[in-house]
Amino acid sequence: MRTRNLGGRYFITEECDGCGLCVACAPDNVVPSWDGSHCVVAHQPANAREADELHDAEMACPLACLHRESAPRRSAAGGSDRAMRPAEYARRLP
Repeated sequence: MRTRNLGGRYFITEECDGCGLCVACAPDNVVPSWDGSHCVVAHQPANAREADELHDAEMACPLACLHRESAPRRSAAGGSDRAMRPAEYARRLP
């Protein structure tokens, strides 16, 4: 069983072979799995420096396994995982 990424915009796919380039680029956010077979995003970026390091890791990955979603992830029920702001709610009304 593979270790999972921490939820959020950055994630590493199943194709990861654990080469460790992403860990070298973004050591505060990416860690190897317990057996070294793959890497996972353990912490989402907390500041601009960490976001830049994750971007560098994304560009360095030879298998293109590290990704950043452009929009927040949706829950299985189809709703957003964050609270909807009143203005967003009003725009969705008929």
